[in-house]
Amino acid sequence: MRAVAIIPAAGRGERMRSDRPKVLTPIRGRPLLAWTLEPILGIDAFLEVFIAYPPGEEHVIGQVIGQDFPDELRVRLVHGGQTRQESVANCLARVPADIDLVAIHDGARPLLTKQLLLNVLECANETGAAIAAVPCKDSIKICNEEGTVTATLDREKLKLVQTPQCFRRELIVAAHEKAERDGYLGTDDSVLVERMGATVHVVMGSYENIKVTTPGDIILCEEVLRRRRL
Repeated sequence: MRAVAIIPAAGRGERMRSDRPKVLTPIRGRPLLAWTLEPILGIDAFLEVFIAYPPGEEHVIGQVIGQDFPDELRVRLVHGGQTRQESVANCLARVPADIDLVAIHDGARPLLTKQLLLNVLECANETGAAIAAVPCKDSIKICNEEGTVTATLDREKLKLVQTPQCFRRELIVAAHEKAERDGYLGTDDSVLVERMGATVHVVMGSYENIKVTTPGDIILCEEVLRRRRL
């Protein structure tokens, strides 16, 4: 199995109320991105790791790699796009044609574990497309513009989708090419694959595997990482 990883990390994170890119937010003395990279770079199956960086921040991102992973030679920095989808597409354009699997993980999910990543990789290697997701704990209701409920969804059928997501290279490349032709912007990579008619398999994720969005999420990350280091 020849695999690469793609990390879209070009988001500015306006809801973090910071003037720095979100992936540079410090968590327990390290940039958020360093925590995200640790389990990914800990897997030998990845021949290359592509990071889509925020425009103008190549030098700073390079410093993070050099300081936290000084002996790592697999990292490739790629100019990020205006959207997450464009950033992933920019990285896909750099993936060699002889690669079997492409794993995609949000740069702003620093609580990924190596085991979860391996589980998704293994499932994708067997099926062609796999994503991490967790069961929905809360009831989900559809509301109208007036703020009243119009329907309640069956919680037993709902999943909260995460990354990592992993696909056969030719499938995810074709899915992104079709989305670009159609002018379609998806909320994640798996929806682009679903539009191709392919089956996407779900692997049990982790409720700790949050995407950092607001300053309060940093507090949660610090506590989880503190507990893991005990």
